[in-house]
Amino acid sequence: MLYIQNNSTDPFFNHALEEYIVNNFNDEAFILWQNRPSILIGRNQNTNSEINLDFVKEHNIDIVRRLSGGGTVFCDLGNFNFTFITNKGSKNEDFKTFASPVINALQSLGVNAQFTGRNDITIEGKKISGNAQYHHNKRLLHHGTLLFNGNLSSLSGALVSKPLKFKDKSVKSVASRVTNIYPYLPTKISVKEFKEYLKNYIMKTYDIKDVYRPTKEDLIQINKIKDERFLSWQWNFGKSPKYTYSNHVKYSFGLIEYHLNIKSGIIKDAHIYGDFFGKNPISEIESLLTDTKHDPTSIEKRLKDISIEDYISGIDTITLIKGLTSSTDTPMRKPKWLRIKYEGGKKLNSVNHLIKELKLNTVCLEANCPNKMECYNRKTATFMILGRNCTRNCTFCNVTKADPDPIDLNEPKNVAIGVDRLGLKYAVVTSVTRDDLEDQGAHQFANVVKEIRLLDKNIAVELLVPDMQGNKDLLDIIINSKPDVFNHNIETVPLLYDTVRPMASYQRSLDVLAYVKEKDPSMLTKSGMMLGLGETKNEVIQSLKDLRNVDCDVLTLGQYLQPSKEHISLVDYITPEQFDEYKEIALNLGFKSVASAPLVRSSYHADELIKFI
Repeated sequence: MLYIQNNSTDPFFNHALEEYIVNNFNDEAFILWQNRPSILIGRNQNTNSEINLDFVKEHNIDIVRRLSGGGTVFCDLGNFNFTFITNKGSKNEDFKTFASPVINALQSLGVNAQFTGRNDITIEGKKISGNAQYHHNKRLLHHGTLLFNGNLSSLSGALVSKPLKFKDKSVKSVASRVTNIYPYLPTKISVKEFKEYLKNYIMKTYDIKDVYRPTKEDLIQINKIKDERFLSWQWNFGKSPKYTYSNHVKYSFGLIEYHLNIKSGIIKDAHIYGDFFGKNPISEIESLLTDTKHDPTSIEKRLKDISIEDYISGIDTITLIKGLTSSTDTPMRKPKWLRIKYEGGKKLNSVNHLIKELKLNTVCLEANCPNKMECYNRKTATFMILGRNCTRNCTFCNVTKADPDPIDLNEPKNVAIGVDRLGLKYAVVTSVTRDDLEDQGAHQFANVVKEIRLLDKNIAVELLVPDMQGNKDLLDIIINSKPDVFNHNIETVPLLYDTVRPMASYQRSLDVLAYVKEKDPSMLTKSGMMLGLGETKNEVIQSLKDLRNVDCDVLTLGQYLQPSKEHISLVDYITPEQFDEYKEIALNLGFKSVASAPLVRSSYHADELIKFI
């Protein structure tokens, strides 16, 4: 077996390389490679129904159809891809055979990776690798992905489409709970170090002695395959099976329905309905769309010489094209109960000055909380420790996802000074998640409580804590520091965790809250959820029951507000009346105190929430 050295991050080239080795080599081969941000579509899939086209275009993400079947995957430079090319019949051809050396390599690093289902590698039930195969003559190509430290927000954003607009018989991707390998490494290593380790481990396993570097002649042929197949629209989009596309959009002038029949990526039949007005018959546009590629650029070229206003009064060409191709509907207008009047003031300026002076962070600013002006004017703030960069990729959160900051040993004392100078009698302290740290920041939380109590033992302290990966020893460190309130948010309902909190676990969060009560029954526990992500009323009520089953005392419910286009989309606005109903249900379930309203956040008026408990 050869090791094929490939340093390219061009996904079109990388797939052409695989095809070239399959067709032109007799030797078996192993390749380890990376792609720049890209989506790899299975051979039998409908490209349009698998991706969020708007997100993909905005973020310059490449789209490539693979030779192999299976589902859609997202790649970036935090991911790896591995390829085995063998001669059929020379060894077992099942998926597990090829996944096993990768699993063994991970286990040798202390990561409890397992082979599950037909073709996945998982850690604690979360997918880190999907595998697929391609057969050609007497050769077998097996390749798989490896999520090492990829951007899970981009993964979620790129692959979230609205499948109800597409009806076909293509192979559908199955949504899986995914995670990165990096948080599970007992000893942290870089992407480069992991690649080198995996390469050496596989080469030793298969006793690979020879490293092959593609020659100039090889590169000419590989780039020819790249140009003729993998860069072509016909391969990446035209190979999609026959499908129908339906969309309806409510504009200021009325509702329009779009219905298209597409074969091999070409619009074969188009119908546009609605209560709009126009001088010319809409059938003329429908005729122009016939035999056009189903993509925005092709449609724009076909319609460039006509005035859309003559057919649909009140719309322009770009808006029409979005309706014909886009997976993103017109954004909802924010209701009046969420429109906030921002006010400055001396208190606001003094809080800002103090935070900068002490080199502190607040979740108010980092998470872009809608209540930050009000809280600052009340001379309150929720302090955020352990830096500004989070090691997880929750798709709802505005906190920065980047390389973690160094730990500031003076931070606990500075937080205490900030609490004292603000004159607080109730302090709320939270943090980014620090999976990279051996103690995940538990000692820093405990030291903050200690420093605040040294200044004034009568100050109440609420800690809003990450899940610490469920590590009871680390939770003990925080519990033993004796905060007045232990807060840990479940954030959303179980069925939404895969897309909202892909690196977290609903059950683990419940277990954290249960463990706190087990260790110290007198300690108040608190949790919160954001609503408007598509959860049902019954799902919310069941989550409230789940929290009460672990004896959670205090509850906060608030409206999710999408921080940017890169974050998970808002599905609906929850009315104040519905929040009131949830509050009544929660109190009847036995919560001691409940804050439920559109602008409620986890630490909003936290002191008042427990005042009468």
